[in-house]
Parts: sequence; structure tokens; C-alpha cells
Amino acid sequence: NEDTKYHMYLAEFDNHCGVNAWVPNSKVVHARSTKGYNSKYIAIDTVHQHFAHEPDAIRGPNGEYVLYYIAGNVTSGKECECRDGSTPNNCNPGNVPQPFTVLMQYSSSVNGPWSEPVEVI
Repeated sequence: NEDTKYHMYLAEFDNHCGVNAWVPNSKVVHARSTKGYNSKYIAIDTVHQHFAHEPDAIRGPNGEYVLYYIAGNVTSGKECECRDGSTPNNCNPGNVPQPFTVLMQYSSSVNGPWSEPVEVI
């Protein structure tokens, strides 16, 4: 709770896709609410573009903010064009590296700027 705002980091699927197209459509987004934790959040920036998923924000030992998430370079596919949360059968996620890389970024403020991503695992 910085400046009486509530912050959330989330995985957002682009192009109105459903969960079965999370690769390659997922990215990590920073959203904020000014009316309480149980009110509407507005996306204010993208922390990491496609492909990134499962963000977890914590306070570091020196008071900094640390954001962990999985990421990967998805090749030979393309973002799917979906409608209303449905994913068409022709949606091809491409070559998905397994396992995903765990990255972290840190900042002295929940609003950034964030460090360059650092590989954890």
C-alpha cells in the first residue's frame, strides 16, 4: 500500500484468448486500485511482454519490491486471435521451451522502474 493505492501483478492473456492459449498470449501486468483491494483495478503498465506468467511480488530484505515469474522465448508460433475467451482450433503456440525460466526483477517502488530481468533458475 503505497500512496493509499493497492497494487496487483497479474498474468493477462492478450487477444481475448482462453486459458488453453496461455502460451504464447500471457504477459505480466501491473494494475492499481485507488478505492480498496476489493474494487476495480486498472492496468497501468506491462512489466514483461509475451511470454511471461505466474507473477509473485514480495518485499525483499531491504524493503525493495521483488517480482518473480516464469518466462520463455516462444518461437515458430504467433499470438492467437481469439474471441470472447474462446480459442480457435487453429491456434498454434509454436515451440514452447520446457521447463520455463524463472526470472526476477526488483525495484525500490511498486511503480518501477524495474531492473532488467535476472534468471533465477
